[in-house]
Amino acid sequence: MATQTPKPASPALPLSVKVYITQKNGMPAVELRTLTTDVPIVKRLISCAIHEQPVVIMPMFTDKIKSLASCIDKGILHTKEDEFFFNI
Repeated sequence: MATQTPKPASPALPLSVKVYITQKNGMPAVELRTLTTDVPIVKRLISCAIHEQPVVIMPMFTDKIKSLASCIDKGILHTKEDEFFFNI
């Protein structure tokens, strides 16, 4: 039996997504990817889209060290001691 999509109770749905460092047209870019089959989350995402509610994205690197090295290699970041600075 179909049920009506209720308006989300909380103002935002937190969602963890993987961040991939890429380049597009010679510019640094990030790609956000996630896939879920968790039915309550699927329902909440669809409900948020219907009711134009925000989704809070928590970016995560699959391999933080490798991703930071990629950012440095691509000229996006540079380091000084234990701090990171943007070059862009």
